[in-house]
Amino acid sequence: MCLLQETKRASFDDFMIHNLWGHKDVEWVSKESNGLSGGMLTVWNTGLFTFRYRFTGDGFLGVCVEWKSSLLYIVNIYSSCSMSGKRKLWSDLLDFKLNNEQGEWCLGGDFNATLKVGERRGCSGGGGQIERVEFSQFIEDMEVVDIPVTGKKFSWFNAEGTVMSRLDRFLLSEGFIERGGISNQWIGDRDISDHCPVWLVCSKLNWGPKPFKFNNCWLEHPNFIPFVTETWKKMQIKGKKAFVLKEKLKLLKESLKVWNKEVFGLIDLNIDKTVKELNEVEELNANGDGDPTIFKSKELVKKFWEQIQHKESLLHQKSRTKWIQEGDANSRFFHASIKARRRRNQLVMLKKGAEWIQGVENIKKEAKDHFSKHFSEEWNNRPFLQGIDFNMLSSDDNDFLLKPFEEEEVKEIIVNCDGNKSPGPDGFNFNFLKSCWCIVKNDVMAFLKEFHENAVLPKAVTASFLTLIPKKDHPQDLFDYRPICLIGSLYKIVSKLLANRLKTVLGKLISNCQSAFLPNRQILDGVVVLNEIIDLAKKRKDNCFLFKVDFERAYDTVNWLFLERMMIKMGFSEGWLKWMRACIFESSMSILVNGSPTEDFIVGRGLRQGDPLSPFLFLIVAEGLAGLMKRAVEIGRFKGFKVNNNIQFQILQFADDTILMGEGIWENLWTIKVLLRSFELVSGLKINFLKSKFYGVNVDTRFLDAGSSFLSCRSDVTPFKFLGIPVGANPRRRETWKPVVEAMTKRLSFWNSRHLSFGGRVTLINSVLASIPLYFFSFFKAPKCILKQLVRIQRNFLWGGGSDDKKLCWVKWDQICLPKEEGGLGIKNLELFNVALLSKWKWRFLTEGEAVWSELLRFRYGHLPSSLLTRVLSVNGNKESIWWKDVIGTAREGE
Repeated sequence: MCLLQETKRASFDDFMIHNLWGHKDVEWVSKESNGLSGGMLTVWNTGLFTFRYRFTGDGFLGVCVEWKSSLLYIVNIYSSCSMSGKRKLWSDLLDFKLNNEQGEWCLGGDFNATLKVGERRGCSGGGGQIERVEFSQFIEDMEVVDIPVTGKKFSWFNAEGTVMSRLDRFLLSEGFIERGGISNQWIGDRDISDHCPVWLVCSKLNWGPKPFKFNNCWLEHPNFIPFVTETWKKMQIKGKKAFVLKEKLKLLKESLKVWNKEVFGLIDLNIDKTVKELNEVEELNANGDGDPTIFKSKELVKKFWEQIQHKESLLHQKSRTKWIQEGDANSRFFHASIKARRRRNQLVMLKKGAEWIQGVENIKKEAKDHFSKHFSEEWNNRPFLQGIDFNMLSSDDNDFLLKPFEEEEVKEIIVNCDGNKSPGPDGFNFNFLKSCWCIVKNDVMAFLKEFHENAVLPKAVTASFLTLIPKKDHPQDLFDYRPICLIGSLYKIVSKLLANRLKTVLGKLISNCQSAFLPNRQILDGVVVLNEIIDLAKKRKDNCFLFKVDFERAYDTVNWLFLERMMIKMGFSEGWLKWMRACIFESSMSILVNGSPTEDFIVGRGLRQGDPLSPFLFLIVAEGLAGLMKRAVEIGRFKGFKVNNNIQFQILQFADDTILMGEGIWENLWTIKVLLRSFELVSGLKINFLKSKFYGVNVDTRFLDAGSSFLSCRSDVTPFKFLGIPVGANPRRRETWKPVVEAMTKRLSFWNSRHLSFGGRVTLINSVLASIPLYFFSFFKAPKCILKQLVRIQRNFLWGGGSDDKKLCWVKWDQICLPKEEGGLGIKNLELFNVALLSKWKWRFLTEGEAVWSELLRFRYGHLPSSLLTRVLSVNGNKESIWWKDVIGTAREGE
């Protein structure tokens, strides 16, 4: 089948179509052009489906056909460039859909509209936000889906190739996607046309066996716990404790597969069977055949609702939708979430250089080869940081780290772990461990005791799956995917135990310039410091540069020898080092490609994202750079930004997010280059200078340009994003809040309100929409106009529309925001939410006097007791930052 637009022909004949198509077994319909403008042609092979009729309107040519025992509407689109023309096209198609028989839909062609900001480049044309919102609403109302794209990112280019947009696409109904086996749409290369061809790619490939996954709905079956208890007791396995536990879980896995088929059954078949029995019983009741059937009818109704609950639980688990709780009667939403997630994450083509790789074996091989190389160490021996001192652990700290594992400690970890997380190679999640703890605890504790004494873990325990999460909307090669490790349940227990102990003592070792993952350190601490430094430099007219370092896949490239040497330097005992070697240095992984694992390979470097130990071990690695910078300051080779005689800043770190700062002098730039290259050499981490940024405050433009050239990076201006916050920005401007508004609108574009009950929409507003601005609300005070805009988005979604669609609101928003016990729906009042989050700074300022950010604020604004925080006061008159004024003002509002 082929849909052509802008044919520029008034008519076609069979001879022309046969020559165009290449054979005579073809059917077609066309729409004449208006002179040399427009014109459409739809062609398909005879026998593909049965033609019923054609329909047409301004901007479209449609055919209704019979396909696989149902109706299919295929619509060729050539939309007007004007907004009024697009609206008429959308309205006409919606009217046609409402007034005709139900069926599947395939819309394809030039829509002359985009869905996202990134779908236009180099042009200011188009309908902007209004167009995107209305086009998105049209797609939702038509109940069609914009399936993932491979190939080119844009489908239209101007003659010079400098202006581009994604105007052409297919929009398909869920049924057409499923029954047609359609995986994605492919944007190919153009030739003489300014539009690229777009193909639908059909793929029903068998990607290989899928690993076992524990289903949470099994826990609700009354026979589950007795079955596991009996099965576990029957197992008689001898050997080391780790081997025994591993084999027991393996055998239980096989038994559960059989139990699922024979006892639990296929959920949909069970429901159909129960409904059939219920109808038969009700028929007997209607015929007056006795009272016993009434009792049976009640049993069947109870059984039916239990099975429905099992199905919803399974769908909720598969959808990976964290924000809706089970029991919310949103099964259609879960179905849609599962399908959307599968389409978004499906990997059907890979780009390698200029070539595209296709086919199951080819893609699996490329994925394995890529990541086995990525996680292999290039150098067996690297230099180390000599002459640099780090904080050290005491003997008491080491005793704490190495104390025996207690059952209560293990149980607390299991209870606190999210049971819905994706399982690793063993297939068991923590919901299983929570429910069956009394059954498995003796074997688990014996395994942990053995590890404590011998520091050895079998390969099956340390093995992991690497799942690939797209980092952007249009992934092409493997660098566009974020590798996340799924570790097994047994290893996760070990890792959690060690991580909980490590973070307790790590605060003594890690410099205050690092604000990640440790008690009493928060992500916004570094943001406060950087924001205040930029403001202070501007107010005092101080010369200051900022260098934002971009590490290339920092976790994946950590050299294990460097990590071990750092731990030795910090005084970790040999017992702890043996545990780290067993957990980190002896592991393997396999890549999950569309749910099926590749062959495994041995890992030679890196920290696994998804391993509870990894964030804390990375802090130790990053401390190496902090130590280098500290030493450079001590010997006078680097001059940081001086706040006063006692406070100076030269580096801020949050995991791999790093900012270097100091006076705008050439000696500092030479030192930065030497330090970063040295750190690369010793640690294995690679700095991407091309993506790093060089900023200046009161710095000469020539120095900024020369400095960025010297560091092989780009220069930019403030404000800029650090840890997701635009530091140096004015929070009272709309532009500052644009990312929040766009994030909320984008989130709505992934949801389809027709799949959600009213209660489901309330849940989504509370758990997702209200949490999107949470991070900004924790740092900035939102202006009234932004609060109104965010509330409008929530309100319109609640009453069944899109983010900007006006809907009839049946209850005042103030009433809706009341607690449920007072007659409201418990939706957060965003203004009060903002005030509450900002008020936390008052409490932190008073209780965390030794924190770096607190010291900086005390220097700028004085040692304020709690009573003064209720008034806008400053030791420096009118020299407060806007952020501080808002915090103080909010503290007063919260009194």
